[in-house]
Amino acid sequence: VWVGFRGHSDEHCSSSLGLCDNPHFRRQVYIRAGESAFMASMGSLKASMALTMVLVFGLLFVLLMFIFEAIYWYNGTGFTLVLQIVVVVGLVSLFMLMQWAIGPSIVRWSTGLRYLKPGENPFLERNVAEMARKASVPMPRLAIVEDMTPNAFVFGRTLATSTLAVHRGLLEKLNAEEVKAVLAHEVGHLKHRDVIIMTFAGAIPILAYFVARILMFGGRSRSKNSGGLVIVGIVALVVYVVSQYLVLRLSRLREFYADSYSGTSTGRPRSLAS
Repeated sequence: VWVGFRGHSDEHCSSSLGLCDNPHFRRQVYIRAGESAFMASMGSLKASMALTMVLVFGLLFVLLMFIFEAIYWYNGTGFTLVLQIVVVVGLVSLFMLMQWAIGPSIVRWSTGLRYLKPGENPFLERNVAEMARKASVPMPRLAIVEDMTPNAFVFGRTLATSTLAVHRGLLEKLNAEEVKAVLAHEVGHLKHRDVIIMTFAGAIPILAYFVARILMFGGRSRSKNSGGLVIVGIVALVVYVVSQYLVLRLSRLREFYADSYSGTSTGRPRSLAS
């Protein structure tokens, strides 16, 4: 049996057994075709995210290795290749650990959020608890931000200590189904470990920026080799620009991933369209 289709038109549906005359059969074909297209797009999305992550961390590795080679050229002494790799991994790990440790405090301070008391908002508590159970993630702490922008976000060092913050505007400007869709989107971020991944990835362009600024505009001696440090600074600046673009791309890809999770978990993907 061969079946062809395009959209919802019967004109392109043909079968040697006449099965396309059955409305139930046509409906099942369309459903399966939609599921196949969705799975294919999800596979492409995951591959794109993985490639972007490799490029981001690869740029950082190349930058730090370039710095060590410049040190060798500048001073005439340097590290062996193995020691260079060890130092690179150590420095990157230390910087990301600092970002991971202080990030949540910065978010709480900058947004002025307030944590909700138990029973203060039963609607949020009930729905987030159900969504967290369905996603097999710990229940996040709930917070409110006194901002009329219809927005919500999650942050935290781990899944167990994560926070889901909701803007006042989200609760007042959207209907219940739309709010649920947004909440499911944020729970999707938790399920996909986006909080941790983006914390680490976002530290890379920051590190590259400070390296570029120090080497290009910081105080340095006027020796004949000082120009080499400027070259390293320029490389760091290029790494900063490219890695920042890649991190923004990764962030957008993971937003699409969370959107797809919200649509499939709530069964109402159109609720996100508002």
